[in-house]
Amino acid sequence: MVGAGLVYLNYLPRWKATADKKIKLGVFGTVPAIHNYFTNALSEMIGTFMLVFSALYTGVNFKPSISGGVELSLHLNDVLKPLAFGFMVAVLVIGLGGQTGYALNPARDFGPRLMHALLPIHDKGASRWFYAWVPICGPIAGGFMGGAFFKLYYEGQVSPWLFVSSALAIVVLLFAWWANSHLYRAPQLRGHPRV
Repeated sequence: MVGAGLVYLNYLPRWKATADKKIKLGVFGTVPAIHNYFTNALSEMIGTFMLVFSALYTGVNFKPSISGGVELSLHLNDVLKPLAFGFMVAVLVIGLGGQTGYALNPARDFGPRLMHALLPIHDKGASRWFYAWVPICGPIAGGFMGGAFFKLYYEGQVSPWLFVSSALAIVVLLFAWWANSHLYRAPQLRGHPRV
């Protein structure tokens, strides 16, 4: 939230110059290109699943070994793991981020959206709280599934989290499917069909 406050201060002269309220919200929180709860939640789940699975698989949280006193020795494989993970994040954001703005984690959307609601931005419009559950529930379900499937794939262990995470994902997707016809949906841009 401190970062969102700094972003607000950085763009201070631009708030009055920008007329589009959706762009102002997009600086802080995620805004979908096409408002469809089901496909947006699915997109967040797929992306976060891949993010968590690849983070665990590449071993980005490696601990370099210290050998020979105070000298730090890193193997080339340990150096390339974070680079491979960084490329994975870039591919995810470029490939799947256009649909939802890609939160990939609940903190990426909730804190900045809250700051959008609280800060005195000139002619900012609504913070679209009706959509805020998608970048919270989708990544939570996708992250749980990513961790559970990693244990199944890499360690060969069927944990109870596999069933819990799969059930959570099904519940989120069923709710999103129901929400498409029962909850508020933002008006579409001209040229975009309502899906």
